[in-house]
Amino acid sequence: MKESRLTKHFNGVLILIALPYLVWEIYWAYKVDYACIKWHTRLMVYVYLWIGVYLLLYYTWHQKKRLLFQLGLTVCSAIIIPLMLAEAFVSWFKINETFVEKIGSGYNSFYNANGESKYHVNPANETHWITKQEYRFERPSNSLGYSDPEWPVGKKKNEKRLLALGDSFTEGDGASYDSNYVSLLRKKFESDSLVYVMNAGVCGSDPFINYVNYADRLVAYQPDIILQTLSSGDISVDLMVRGGMGRFLPNGRVQFRKGPWWEPIYALSYLSRFYFNALGYNQLLMRDADILARKNELDQTTIALFADYAALAKKNNSQLVVVLQPFMNEVIAHNYSYDFTAILQGLQKIDNLRMIDLLPFYAEQIKSTHTKPEVYYWPLDGHHNAKGYWMMADGVCAGLK
Repeated sequence: MKESRLTKHFNGVLILIALPYLVWEIYWAYKVDYACIKWHTRLMVYVYLWIGVYLLLYYTWHQKKRLLFQLGLTVCSAIIIPLMLAEAFVSWFKINETFVEKIGSGYNSFYNANGESKYHVNPANETHWITKQEYRFERPSNSLGYSDPEWPVGKKKNEKRLLALGDSFTEGDGASYDSNYVSLLRKKFESDSLVYVMNAGVCGSDPFINYVNYADRLVAYQPDIILQTLSSGDISVDLMVRGGMGRFLPNGRVQFRKGPWWEPIYALSYLSRFYFNALGYNQLLMRDADILARKNELDQTTIALFADYAALAKKNNSQLVVVLQPFMNEVIAHNYSYDFTAILQGLQKIDNLRMIDLLPFYAEQIKSTHTKPEVYYWPLDGHHNAKGYWMMADGVCAGLK
């Protein structure tokens, strides 16, 4: 009787201690989704697993089959405790971290739209910071939420306007406010007062988001040339995960494709990633075969987007220029990681669309200066540094001329 009463007290104390932390984690999961996951979250999963199994065994076998209860508890502890220690080890040494975790952003699901609007812009008229493990740069935003000065709607007589749209490589992640490629391109034209350059790049956007921004908000600024970047990541990551124009909902929100049911396990446990990696899943929680199976769909969706993009630009007396932009590993390999063959063939047939491929320009620039690709990119984050954005501006400028 005394043992039973002590055990019940132990059970009550166990639940009382575990409950507040669980409530706290659920609250933060509701507020920030997967960003709530820290090292202690991963370890506490095993603690709650042990508590759950212990209580199940206790209320099933403790009274009638005590030996089975003790045996079950011993086996349970022999499995869960080593797993928790192994999880602590891989977490401490950051084994199996995703790229996003490595750059200090915590686990972030590619499949979560986080309630963002379809325009995907920064807070208007506010200063924000681009903060990574290797750097931190300030960014003021204009009234439209772009990291650029305020633009006048009306054009001067004979003025030529260049509008740059793209993702973090256009906004200038990895360099100061005045050292993104668009700002440097602006400097190249500063002797000509009739050339006006606008930067509408936003970190994390893609050509579909950029097209929607142009169609809904930026046509009014009457650009003569639209510079739209396109990269392997736009296809094999953004389009693959987010979907095309179908992601934009009538209420102004967006909805991405659904991730696999086991993503919470992958997010919570570095240890589980050994298993998923062995099955061939990458950090998008997809296998190469999944991308290959949908390649024709991805190619045709991209071509269709740029056909609409170029037609809309032509209707508004503008020309669309697609800037093919390489990552560091692609410059090293002298080849894009995504096979653009079908897309390039399709784009060449579209009226009012020109291409600037930066990969050959980068290769020639690196060869002529006797440098290495690593000189132009941040080693961990992979974005251009200021020197890389100078090279990008030079390449775009050469392509325009």
